Amino acid sequence: MKYFLCFIFLPIFVVVNAAFCAQVGNISDPASLSQGRLSGERPYALMAGIESDFVSGKRFNEQTNKFKFNFYGMKIGSIIRDRLYVYGIVGMGEMKDKKIIYDYDPDKDVADVRIEYVDLQTDQNLVFGAGITAIMHEEKLDEDVFFRIGFDAKYRRISFDSNNTKVILTNWAENGAIQSYPASYAMNVNEFQGAIVASYQYEKIAPYIGYRISDWNGEEEIVVNSFTEGNINYNGSLETNGQKGYFIGITYYISKAFSIGLEGRERDEEALNLTAQMRF
Repeated sequence: MKYFLCFIFLPIFVVVNAAFCAQVGNISDPASLSQGRLSGERPYALMAGIESDFVSGKRFNEQTNKFKFNFYGMKIGSIIRDRLYVYGIVGMGEMKDKKIIYDYDPDKDVADVRIEYVDLQTDQNLVFGAGITAIMHEEKLDEDVFFRIGFDAKYRRISFDSNNTKVILTNWAENGAIQSYPASYAMNVNEFQGAIVASYQYEKIAPYIGYRISDWNGEEEIVVNSFTEGNINYNGSLETNGQKGYFIGITYYISKAFSIGLEGRERDEEALNLTAQMRF
């Protein structure tokens, strides 16, 4: 049985096309990291990890372009009975996007213009959140061979402020001239994600695969203060409306207290995630 499952998972990792939202992770971690540095083999322990998440292929509703989002941070929480992991998330994120503005109303401002697109790159800003990982079913197939099914659900709050933004617009007051102006940009987004995960562990190696649903919703504001005929102000909503995708990953358990992992996500976004975790 264990060799049959290995042949199922192996082609998946060979053909995956992962490029640089939120990492899902391996639901086997609460059980496989079973011996903490301080807690020993007790079923309750603290666990902490670091992660880098690189997203290069996600887009908001009504946008044809895809934005880039990078996150560098950590998560720390409590393992309960080797089956449940409740954790918090904190780190820094940055975003790069070139987006079209469809719903700008020039009648609200003094300027008689049309915003063509916005070219923005944010500085690193605080990202925080919380999540839960749970093993719903575990089957021991052989010595040090396990098959597990579980879920991961998380929330992140993402806020960006940037003065490194350019607004490209058509100025009807100057015979339709295309002009570029510096602008300030602010964004506040709530991210929700849920995933079902299947994991197969063979000794120290545990590949996993799953299906996820994620949703970004929030708002953005663009202000051009240097326009000669008056300020240009834009406020709009940001949504992704329950985008669906799949993910695959692999975890290597260096010991019963420490692991490293790699995960790729496709379809609704193209992303690559690197992690390291330790049980205390």
